[in-house]
Amino acid sequence: MKIVLMCLFILNIQSQVFANKETSTVIEQKKENNINKKKSSKSNPIDPSFPLKSKDLKMNTLNPKNIPSDEGFEKVKEQAKSIKQKWQIRSSKFLSEATQKRHIRAQQYLISKNYDSAIPVLNRVIERRSSTDYEVAKTKVLLSKVYMAKEDYASAELNLRQALDLENLSYMESCEALLSLSQVQLSSKNLIESKKNILRYIEIANPSASPWVMLAAIEFQNEDYPKAQIAIDKAIGMVKKPQEPWLYLAASIHYKNKSYKVAEKYFVDLIALKQTNKIYWMSLIGVLFEQNKLSDALTYYEMANKLGFVENESDVLSRVGLMFSDEIPYKAASELAEAIKLKKIEVKKETYESLAGYWFSAKEFDKAVEAYEKASEKAKDGKVDLMLGQVYLEMEKWTSAQNAFNKAIQKGKLETQAGQAYMGMALSSFFNNEKDKAVKYFSKAKDFKNQKEAAEKWIGFLN
Repeated sequence: MKIVLMCLFILNIQSQVFANKETSTVIEQKKENNINKKKSSKSNPIDPSFPLKSKDLKMNTLNPKNIPSDEGFEKVKEQAKSIKQKWQIRSSKFLSEATQKRHIRAQQYLISKNYDSAIPVLNRVIERRSSTDYEVAKTKVLLSKVYMAKEDYASAELNLRQALDLENLSYMESCEALLSLSQVQLSSKNLIESKKNILRYIEIANPSASPWVMLAAIEFQNEDYPKAQIAIDKAIGMVKKPQEPWLYLAASIHYKNKSYKVAEKYFVDLIALKQTNKIYWMSLIGVLFEQNKLSDALTYYEMANKLGFVENESDVLSRVGLMFSDEIPYKAASELAEAIKLKKIEVKKETYESLAGYWFSAKEFDKAVEAYEKASEKAKDGKVDLMLGQVYLEMEKWTSAQNAFNKAIQKGKLETQAGQAYMGMALSSFFNNEKDKAVKYFSKAKDFKNQKEAAEKWIGFLN
């Protein structure tokens, strides 16, 4: 959702430009108001034979499993061509001086975030009998901005639909209202209707790149990543210098499409734009990991660490895990041991298990034993003691191995690993010159399918 919100922020700038344009228009209208007073009328001079009614813009909310096919959206685009023809022949109209004053006052409340004061100011225009359909429509558009700011998306959508139903807005004003309607629906996660209306807007307004970004955001939310990629690539191709949130959306979409090389390029560009953004660094590391570029990923992790981004438990564990994956187990173990010592991470059984595994891979068996013993203290089953016994076998410490395997058997809950515990107990007993005990445990081990063949061979050898 963060990605979508970032894109909406950019799109809202366009809405603010529209709002500012409206304010300047109001001021200009004051000069011409007296001339045009007589022209104000509630009658609609536009041919209403093909009006854009709510039923054209709205369909029943569908279950995600029933999202319309591309064919359905093609019909939406065809419909948009007819709508455009009707909108384009509408003439410009003007607000009365009284309505202009109320709009200016409401906009001041909106800027100061005093939304509850703006609403009644605008409602008076709507309720006033002398208001023209055009004034009501313009007021409802402005009222929708107030409700949008209040995050009352249902009221914002209702007012925009009603404004369009009045069929009095000019071509540009209608386009702006349609774009706002799609934005509101995206914010309320009504993705189907949002997509329909942004497609209408693109067909009708022949816009710049921003609506294509919005379409990409909608498809991203729909988890239709191939279509999202088409939309975002088109948007970025339309501008010389894409905005930062667009690049982030593009990187995220390409990552979802497993276009890791392209996603890597975008994240590198994003880091160049804003080195202080931790998300970009961690995302780049993740993309490199997906491409098995472990050394490169680790290099960026080191750079991120120097910038102070490797700060929480998840970051630390990811970093040491990457070191281990890049076959640097000693460094991974050292880093994790230091993090434990400095209390950077919560010390759990699993933490000590990881530490022991790293030390074991680094052939630091004494340190692995120490870590496994601490994990054993926190363990409720015998799985950790089973691993400890295997380390003692590697160290040829037969008595210690016997003690560890015996403890694993006593604790139990070994599930599919129970046979390994008996086999380990048998082997450590054999090498400790305890033949009878070895036979006893080999006999127990052969009851487990995964140890049966090996155990029977040992029994035959010992007999």
